[in-house]
Amino acid sequence: MPQTRLGRTAEEWSPAAKEEFKNDAAKLAQVPLEALRSVIQKIAKTHPACNAVELSALEAERHGANPEDLNDAVSTWVYLWASIGGESPQAVIADFASLGLVSEATGKLLTELLVSSEPLREAAGAASMYLMIGAPLFADIRGTVDIRCRFHKTEDALGSAQFPSELVDAQQVIMANLTLRRQNNEEQVVSFLMDETDLSYLKRFVRNIEKELELTKGLLARSKGGVEKQ
Repeated sequence: MPQTRLGRTAEEWSPAAKEEFKNDAAKLAQVPLEALRSVIQKIAKTHPACNAVELSALEAERHGANPEDLNDAVSTWVYLWASIGGESPQAVIADFASLGLVSEATGKLLTELLVSSEPLREAAGAASMYLMIGAPLFADIRGTVDIRCRFHKTEDALGSAQFPSELVDAQQVIMANLTLRRQNNEEQVVSFLMDETDLSYLKRFVRNIEKELELTKGLLARSKGGVEKQ
C-alpha cells in the first residue's frame, strides 16, 4: 500500500492514466540527459511562471532530441515537482515504483532530479510572483498561415455588399493567438492577424531585444555581485 499522499493518488488513477504516466516516465531514460537536465533546471527556476512545453521544444532543437519524447519525459518530472507538496521524493518514487509506474533506473533518475531541484523551489516561487506583478505575463503563442480571398475590386463594392462574381486576389496572412496569464492565473487570449511585412517587423523586434539583453548582461552581473557582497 502506498505510504505517501501522492502515491495514494496515483493508486486511484485509471488503468489508461497509469499506462500513460508509465510510458512518459520511461522516456526519461531515452532522451539526452544533458537536454533533460537543462530544461528541468530552467523550469525549476521559474515554475509556475514558465511554459514547460515551449522550453522542452527549445532544448530539443538545441540538442537534436525528439521534441515529443523530451516533452513527455519532462511532463513526468513537472507533475511530480508541482504535486509533491513537501513529501519526500524518495518515498514518493518508492510508491510509484511499487505501483509499477517507474522502473528502478527511472526511479533513481527521477529521485535525483527532484532532490537536486528542490533548493530552487522557494526562489522560483518568489521569482514567479514578481514576474506576475503588474502587467499580464506572456504565456503562449500559436499561429497558422491562412489564405485571405478577395472578391471585390473596390472598397465601395465590398461596403455595399455587391454580389461577388470573381476571385480578384488571394493573400497569405498569419492568424495568431497570444495567451496572457494574469496574477490570479486566469488566462486571456488575444487574437490578431499579420502579413509578411508584419512578420518582418516582429523579426526586427526580436533582434533588437536580443541585442538589448546582451547589452544589459554586464549591468545584471554587477548588480548580482553587489547583492552577494552584502
